[in-house]
Amino acid sequence: MQEQALITTREEFGQALTRLRESAGVSVRQVAAKVGADIAASTLGDWFAGRGLPSLSSRDLLVEVLRVCGVSDEAAVEQWLNAWHRVRRAPGRRPAGPEPYRGLAAFETEHAEWFFGRAALTGQLVAQLTEPGLRLVVGASGSGKSSLLRAGVVPALGSGAAVFTPGPYPMAALARQRGEVLIVDQFEEVFTVCEDPDERTRFVAALGEAAERAVVVAGLRADFYGQAMRHPELLAAMRSGQLVVGPMREDELRAAVVEPARKAGIEIENGLVELLLREVAPAGADGEAHEAGTLPLVSHALYAMWRESQGRRLTIADYRKVGGIGRAVADSAEKVYLALGEHRQELARRLFLTLVHVASDTAATRRSMTIAEVLADHDPAVAAEAEDVLDRFVAERLITVDLDKVQISHEALLTAWPRLAGWLESDRAGLVVGRDLAEAAARWAKEGHDPGALYRGSRLAVARLWAEGAGPHAAPGPQARRFLSASVERQEAEAAAQRRGTRRLRRLVAVLAA
Repeated sequence: MQEQALITTREEFGQALTRLRESAGVSVRQVAAKVGADIAASTLGDWFAGRGLPSLSSRDLLVEVLRVCGVSDEAAVEQWLNAWHRVRRAPGRRPAGPEPYRGLAAFETEHAEWFFGRAALTGQLVAQLTEPGLRLVVGASGSGKSSLLRAGVVPALGSGAAVFTPGPYPMAALARQRGEVLIVDQFEEVFTVCEDPDERTRFVAALGEAAERAVVVAGLRADFYGQAMRHPELLAAMRSGQLVVGPMREDELRAAVVEPARKAGIEIENGLVELLLREVAPAGADGEAHEAGTLPLVSHALYAMWRESQGRRLTIADYRKVGGIGRAVADSAEKVYLALGEHRQELARRLFLTLVHVASDTAATRRSMTIAEVLADHDPAVAAEAEDVLDRFVAERLITVDLDKVQISHEALLTAWPRLAGWLESDRAGLVVGRDLAEAAARWAKEGHDPGALYRGSRLAVARLWAEGAGPHAAPGPQARRFLSASVERQEAEAAAQRRGTRRLRRLVAVLAA
């Protein structure tokens, strides 16, 4: 086992980093000089001494430090980054032993040994992947599609499988893949966070072309089925290569609850499993053990119980204490939120609304962003506070940070936490305007402040009206404010030029008339 896999504390991270530096024969000051960043050697010294950890926005700097210390292999760099994230999201007292449950977070490939209850469905899907073609894996939000693909299918297929999410630039994400089997998780991002319809069409066409020579699997949320039908390549897959992920049967859900505990050596009190199964059982359903969409709530309740019991024994009292299936998620989120001061509560609201995609014609969905994008609208002095708020929700598995990607751990949080649901409901129209403005400002900045990307006309008028009336929680950030100011200046300049042209034309007409 790699040394990084054994790191669980900040001190162990610093010790391992120091051993790496010493083996490379460089001092802390030499490392600081070689990375060439505007950072004090004392700050790096804190990293090596275990007194501090790199912040989320320092990811790229940490990678450079690792390279200076001799870590150049991408797989090794990723192992170090995984250790860093593991330590960052594990503050305070934690249960001893392995984590048997994932909470709202999906099972990843490295968690395959803890993934129970989907063996039959995994085998059914893998059996369909013997010939090139495009297959769709469709299910409701909360059905466990991501876990099935990442912890079930990928390990079964072996090293030839590459799994990725489309993100805002799906063509670039596709170009980075090298697998013989392409697995596109959260395919609905093509319709939510990819803003360019032409790129969306090219991406779907590229998957169709890849499917002529390789196996391509796309995991799609069921409520985006209609949008997927507009693309011929996806429509063909619906007709010939579709697998539906439905609710688990009772024996499957029982295995998902009992087997991870058994593997971790954790005792389950008699009656707890039966209580849990009764509370999630749908009325009148034939053979199904739970309502669609409740699986992440079950998973989070189990994770919260494991945390509460310190990993020793799961009891009915623990189940009641964490709020049961119905309240465990909300109670966890509310506990973190209420522990924040007023200013940081505002940052939390802004953070969550940033991580939700809100549109006028579809249900709200989570969106993945980089650390830099999440912090882009924060002044430097506030960014550190925003990172601390982020870390607190990450520690409860409510937000997931995977290398440089940040997202709400599961869409279930959008409805299970009443406070967040209230934020989203209170000003949906305003959120759409604010989201469009933030995305337009980000594109403008990325394109070198291209004047052609600025707002004009009614779009500018609506955005200005929203910005003037937005409360402190929803107010546009610095980048959006700069974008609005530049848009106003350009519109005023164009209007002034038009007025000058009109005056010249009038003078010319007068001269000709004379």
